[in-house]
Formats: sequence, C-alpha cells, structure tokens
Amino acid sequence: MTTVVVAQGGELDIATVDRLLERLRPHRKPGRQVVLDLSRVLFMDCYSLGHILAAHADSATEGWTLRVRVETPAVLRMLDLTGAARMLPLEFPATA
Repeated sequence: MTTVVVAQGGELDIATVDRLLERLRPHRKPGRQVVLDLSRVLFMDCYSLGHILAAHADSATEGWTLRVRVETPAVLRMLDLTGAARMLPLEFPATA
C-alpha cells in the first residue's frame, strides 16, 4: 500500500480548504493510504472539518484510507468538541 502525506499549515478555513482538497484529489485512488497532516494548523473552522469528514466517508467507498495527523490544541479541541475525534482515524506526531 502506498502512503502519501498531504500537509497543511497555518489556517484551514473557508478561504483555504479548496486548495487542500485540490492537493488531496490526485491521491484518492484505491489501495492508497493518505495522511492528512494538520499538525501545523493553528486554526480550523467547521466548514473545513465538514470537508475532511466527507473525504473520510468517500475513502470508505472509493477504496482508499484517510488518516488525520493532529497536534495543535486548537485543532484537537475542534475535533473533540464536534465529536469528529471519534469518527476520524487520528495519529499524533512522535515527540522527541
């Protein structure tokens, strides 16, 4: 299985999520594992979270997998408050 990392930093919101989805699009292939690295995202809105949840749902029917790498408190809080932390396969960067 091929693993691809698609990283995002800064803010992930209505103004930036389309660019992230465009970078994700070519990797949505059967048998592929995609890690959406949000470990450098400082802010994420609900609109963007909705698109990530939709991509995760699509992955199940399209035959690829999506994992979400998180680290920053703001993103962790968003995922926790919305319940998305229980729906998305999360991974956490190893600490030194």
